[in-house]
Order: sequence, then C-alpha cells, then structure tokens
Amino acid sequence: MANFVKVCATGDVKGGCGKSLEINGKAVGVFNIDGTFFAINDVCGHRGGPLAEGEMDGTTVMGKLSIKNLEVDTSFGKLTIPVTSILSVRPGLDSLPDLGKKIADLIEALGSNEFNEREAAQKELAKIGPSIRKLLDAKSKGDDNAERVRRIKTLMEGFEEAAGDDDEEPGANVEMIKLDTVVTTDFTVVGKVVQKQFAIASKFGQLTVALGDIKRADRTVATQEEMRRTIAVEGSNMAGRNWTNTKIRVEVGDRVKFSAEGSITMTPWGSGAMSGPDGSPNYGLYRGQDMPAGVLVGRIGDSGPEFKVGSKMTVTAKKAGFIYLGIGMNPSYANQSFPGKYDTKIQVTPK
Repeated sequence: MANFVKVCATGDVKGGCGKSLEINGKAVGVFNIDGTFFAINDVCGHRGGPLAEGEMDGTTVMGKLSIKNLEVDTSFGKLTIPVTSILSVRPGLDSLPDLGKKIADLIEALGSNEFNEREAAQKELAKIGPSIRKLLDAKSKGDDNAERVRRIKTLMEGFEEAAGDDDEEPGANVEMIKLDTVVTTDFTVVGKVVQKQFAIASKFGQLTVALGDIKRADRTVATQEEMRRTIAVEGSNMAGRNWTNTKIRVEVGDRVKFSAEGSITMTPWGSGAMSGPDGSPNYGLYRGQDMPAGVLVGRIGDSGPEFKVGSKMTVTAKKAGFIYLGIGMNPSYANQSFPGKYDTKIQVTPK
C-alpha cells in the first residue's frame, strides 16, 4: 500500500510551474498542471539538473516507450499489438475514474437547487468541451429535472456554434467512451489496456507515466517515402465537429492526391436522398462557404484552412501537420444521422 508524505502546500506551486524538493534524501519535482499535481524524479537525464527548475511548455511528453507491445483486453480476448503498428491511444473513462466522476458530478449539479452551483457546473462542462456530448445526451433523456435539461441543451448548442474553431484542441471532438481506444495502421481496437504505467525515455530522462494521467498518445507517421492509404470517412465525421484524423503527417511542399467514392444518406431530406463526395447544392451549403452540403472536406494541421476534396483533388501542403477529413454539413443538421461513408484514397508524394 502506498505511503503518502506531505511535501508542500498546494499554494506553494503556481499553475504551470514546478518546485524542487528533497524527500527522504531523494530529489523530487512537483508540478502544477491546471490544478492537478504531479511528482516525478527531479533529475534530468539529459543535463543532470533539476527538472522543476526548467521551462514547462505544456503537458505533452515526447520520447521512446520502453515496451515493444501493448496488451489490450477485448470482448474477443487479449490482443498483443506491436508499438510500431500503433497510431494513437486514447484512454476511456474506465481508465480515468477521477475524470469520469468529475463529469458525472458536474452534470448532476446542473440541476442543483443552488444557482451558483448550476452556473459553476455549466462553465466547467463547457471547458471540457464537445467530447462529452453523448454523456450529456444520455443524461437528458427521460430526465425530469427541467433546469438540467435546459442547461444541457444550452451546452449542446454552444458546442455546435463553436465547431470548427481554429484554436480547437486536436481530438477535442472525439466522444468520450468507457473503454480505451487503440488505433493501429490496420484497424481500431476498443477494450482495456492492460499496462497501467509506461516508462518513457525522454530528453529529460526516464519518466514514468500512468495510464490514468494520459489524455491521448500519438505516434507520428513520417512520410519519408511515397505513401498510399485508404481512409473511411463515416457520415458521423462532420467537418468542424468530428474530424477524422488520418494520422498521415505531411511536410511543407508534399503533394497530396485524394480520390474518394461512396455515398451517405441525407436523412433530413428523406431516406432516398443521397450525396456523394462532391456534395449537392440541393441540400444547402456547408457553413455558408462555396461548398455544397455533403461534400468531402480536408484540412492540414490543427488550425489549417479547410479545402474541398470532393471526389478528386490534389493539393500541395503549405504547412506541416496531420491530414484531417470530414463531411461538410449545415450545422443545424449536425445532430442528425447520416448513414454511409466515403472511402478516400490518399497518396502522399514527399517534396
């Protein structure tokens, strides 16, 4: 059983800063990341100095994992996945119990008898972002607390209005689920990651990161040679709301060729209304731009400008970043279901 030792007061470590301490003869760095405190070995393996006295440039850790395989328990049995085949890992709420409880408590507080509690809860949920839409929607169904239902509706409308903001954090639109999601080069696995801690060799030395402290992990796929890949863009992958990250990273000057086929059902206009990757003006325009609804849209980087992909398009990357794909749709129909998909072939030719 872990023994906890009081080392300092929370007020001693300002947000975004670290503090060097000596505990039982061992150098420990304590960091305050948005009000959450972390303690790690305070010796930098790169320079030998204390990590807590260095600069903090966010909560992203880059380095090499000590493990060669990731094990995931699924409903079909345990899978062993080589790290070299993994594109991304996103822990689910079961691996993040504190976050799950926090969200549940905040949603419950939307119906509190105290006005200030309701206001505070709504503001905190808005900060968490659109990834909690399914949790909000599930709570509102059959809820007899009219005030909570009203506030959930306000939050959902706010998420729709903010969809597509340039400063939106990548992955912010991915819906939160209970299980962990592992995206590989060949398929996506949903289950429970067996390893609960990971040793990472970083430029700051050996770091140990708990699964419960990871928001998401990405492995960069470099395009050193010509790359060809087919990506399925589902009808639920709305541009500006729920982009598909292809995990294909391009550099400035790379030539990217797209070729797409398939169809989606334009549900608001009836089960017989269909659209292909080029979209159709019969269903309105996407976000007021010169692109018809239902069109396949692309973006490079977290905040790059959107461009029409359609059934065929070739672009030259003007910035480095991952390629994102989505379907352009009038935001007022974003909560509708659009069955179908566009199978998109991507060919990247390095500069």
